[in-house]
Amino acid sequence: MFSEVVKLTPQLDKTSLTTMFKTLNTRFAEVAKKFGAGMKGAMRLGPLAAIGGVFLAKLLNPLQKAEEIIDRIINKGDDAVTNAEEFGADPGKLLRLEALGAAKGLDAATLRQLLGKFQGALSKEQESAKDPNAKPGILREFVSIKDTSEAFFSFVQSMQKLEKSRQVVVQSEVFGEKVRGKGSEFFNATDFNAILKLLPSAESLTAAAKRTGELSDKKDLDAAVRMLEDFERKSKLVDSGMIADIDKSERLKMQGEDETLKRYDSLKSTSIAVQELTHKFDSFATDIMQKTAPMLVTAIENLTGIVTSMMPTLTTIADWTATALDGVIDVVARISVAIDGYWSEFKNSRFYKFFGK
Repeated sequence: MFSEVVKLTPQLDKTSLTTMFKTLNTRFAEVAKKFGAGMKGAMRLGPLAAIGGVFLAKLLNPLQKAEEIIDRIINKGDDAVTNAEEFGADPGKLLRLEALGAAKGLDAATLRQLLGKFQGALSKEQESAKDPNAKPGILREFVSIKDTSEAFFSFVQSMQKLEKSRQVVVQSEVFGEKVRGKGSEFFNATDFNAILKLLPSAESLTAAAKRTGELSDKKDLDAAVRMLEDFERKSKLVDSGMIADIDKSERLKMQGEDETLKRYDSLKSTSIAVQELTHKFDSFATDIMQKTAPMLVTAIENLTGIVTSMMPTLTTIADWTATALDGVIDVVARISVAIDGYWSEFKNSRFYKFFGK
């Protein structure tokens, strides 16, 4: 039935249109009044809330930064120890090697990839060296170096003594391809000794890495224990009644969705009706503007023409008024001078002197 009513074409006469505008104005006024009251409340509470938020942020921000610094430091130490164990290297020496790479724009991840490939090739050479009949490979001279990071650094320095073509052959055999980009810049650097003098010693870096690594392990252990304790504690608080309430809430949500779907046709019809009414109102407003706009333009042009045509007359009146005012001012000035003269003569008369005494 509602859909049939919607299909009727609305007819708006002047009286209905006036009534509609009055109703809308009343509703808009009520909404504006409520909105204004809400804004006043927000303006009263807003500054206090803002000040409180800023003050709280000032207190928490340094603490958050401190915790971020702690995490960064202990994670770096833990990573150094873990990577050093993986590569068979001293943590301090590995950190110094990564610093050399960073000084040449080679990130730690790429350097570790190169170090991993070198470690694989070096391990094959170490196994081959156990066979007295095996032919020595290109890494045979580095087999005796126990620290992989130290062996890698010695390998990089030895590469600089080779011709470019030989470097390509050796790099391809060890890494599977020629080292390119920042890796190539790293392999061809000649100022490693100067950079190493600027870095902390391997011994101090190793101690720092192990100490922070242990703190990182403790932090991870505390988190694991804390999570299990939290699970055990909360598991005692959850009961079947909570699960039943959750199920009831979810079923109510589903029932609400069912009702929404049942009212889809009605909602769609209402939406269409609103769109049609909005379209008709927009068309009506556009028609009014199109009809009244030429009249307004004509009225403005006529008013402009009238004012323009009256300008000479207005100018003449203004000139005449100015001239008349000049004459009046001149007469007043003459009268003032005359009065001053008569007054001076009167003050010198015997009559004034007699009565003045």
